[in-house]
Order: sequence, then structure tokens, then C-alpha cells
Amino acid sequence: MLIISALGANTKSRVFYNRTKGEMEESVLALKIPKTHILQPSLIGGKRNEKRPGEYIFKQVMKVFNPLLIGAMKKYRTIDPEMIVAAMIWLANHEFDQQRIGSDMINTIAKKLNNS
Repeated sequence: MLIISALGANTKSRVFYNRTKGEMEESVLALKIPKTHILQPSLIGGKRNEKRPGEYIFKQVMKVFNPLLIGAMKKYRTIDPEMIVAAMIWLANHEFDQQRIGSDMINTIAKKLNNS
């Protein structure tokens, strides 16, 4: 089972979005379905059909800051939807021990698919 959640998902978060994502993750993991992976991407880049002005502005700001996010902060870089899809394809076809997978690891896994 492959699920897209969000970076920062946490059942104890004060942020409603992150708290509900965390609750969803816990509910899914409680099912104990083998080979379950929860992808936790940061801000997802790309174009959307619906109008989300706040997200659009934040994406533009992140274009400037993405190169500055290094080391432990690298996980907060905007991620392309194509990278999420590539990681999901790789995960569906390979063994991987980690259940929760953050943006930086999503990119690393996606590159495995692109290199094969």
C-alpha cells in the first residue's frame, strides 16, 4: 500500500492539517498491511487546475529558497510530482524497510528508478 501524506504529519500537532494526516497514518499502519509505505513530501511543485493563491505564492518564494536548504533542511525543498510518482513505482516493485518516507528520501528513491 502506497499513501501520500505530508511532511510534518503528527497526531500531536497543533496544526489541524498535520494532525489529521498523522491520524490517518496511524490508522493505516494499525491495519498492518504488508509493504505499506507512507510518503511524506514537502510542498509539491507543479501546476494545479484549482486556484490556490496562497500555495502559488509560497511556491514562488520557495524557488528562491530551495537552493539554500542544505543538510538537514534539504527535506523542506519543493518536490516535483514526477519524483513522487517515480518513488512510488520503485517502492511498488522493490523491498524497502522504511514505512514513513520523507521528501529527501523520496528523491533518493526516485533516482533509483530513473537510473534503472
